[in-house]
Amino acid sequence: MEIGVDMCVTPNAAKVAQRAEELGFDAMWFADTPAVAGDLFVGMGAAAAVTKRIRIGAGVCVPWSRNPVVTACGFSTVNALAPGRVDLAFGTGFSARRCFGLKPMKIRDFSAHVSAVMGLLRGEEVEVEVEGAMRGVKLMHPYTVNLEDPIKIHVAASGPKMKALVAELGVGSLDLPSMFASDDSDTFNDMRRFWHEAGRPAEDLHLWLTMSAVVLRGDEDVDSTRVREIGGPMAMATVHYWADEVMLNGNQLPEALPPSLHTAVDAYIKLMQSNNEPGAPYLKVHEGHGLFLRSDEAHILNRDLMERGCFVGTPDQLRERMHSLESSGAELVVFSVMPGHEDAMDDFAKALELKPPKTYSTAKIT
Repeated sequence: MEIGVDMCVTPNAAKVAQRAEELGFDAMWFADTPAVAGDLFVGMGAAAAVTKRIRIGAGVCVPWSRNPVVTACGFSTVNALAPGRVDLAFGTGFSARRCFGLKPMKIRDFSAHVSAVMGLLRGEEVEVEVEGAMRGVKLMHPYTVNLEDPIKIHVAASGPKMKALVAELGVGSLDLPSMFASDDSDTFNDMRRFWHEAGRPAEDLHLWLTMSAVVLRGDEDVDSTRVREIGGPMAMATVHYWADEVMLNGNQLPEALPPSLHTAVDAYIKLMQSNNEPGAPYLKVHEGHGLFLRSDEAHILNRDLMERGCFVGTPDQLRERMHSLESSGAELVVFSVMPGHEDAMDDFAKALELKPPKTYSTAKIT
């Protein structure tokens, strides 16, 4: 099983990628959230230009704001900078769309975009919608990009509709640990079922996982300040999602959600309702999303929610969890890294006994 890291794009993108390569990670991904952090392709390009071995990827690319030609051009350009080292994971959009007050992309539109990009990366002419009309387009001059080395394509698939789409397209699956799962034994079973029902060979299914994790140092526990600063942003991202569903989309919280999440969402909604500052309400909901734990929301992050939304454990416990995920079928696990806590990569690398390359350039992150 391979191990990677991902983060939002910051001015440190190149240094983080260099350090990840130096530590022995297999992949360095960047998020695609234009209203939250830096540009995906700038981050990937900067990382590709200063590394030699590590794969550079998108975790995840949200296609709604781009024509498929723009998406394909971007990734094939990075593929020219880092031949054969590019990962492309697509997603329908969480913060990338909700920061505009929008719901995730419709499956139909998402599937059309992904299918078009796949065709373009094969050098084919495809039909795409432009200003209300279908147009035949292709990447006309392949020597300006790289269409020769394959790009690994996955789709983020937590729900049944997306799992069915993965099976339909025949691409890889990207998932995240369930807040409800008691163990990892059935993490990918639903995906395998959809794959089998589509008549696809089991050996052709490639399973990736992304997760938030903190390796404990010394006498730290889940309530320690550093642990909450690293794991808290991703744990609170779930609260942001459901608060958005209730406040802005008028939906009810599913009864099946953990009581700790119900409690946190109720408290967060009250916090947002008490905020009288001017500005779009959906922007207030997602401030700090995936980047940092806000001071006004820190009290909402209860212990149970933290433990469900983030793996927190000793090096031995992390190794045990990775063995469990590998046994369940995971081929790649990608850990989220928070800006300002990039040294968490060192904890992962040491705990998992990653083997650094024989030669590398030292990248100090400040």
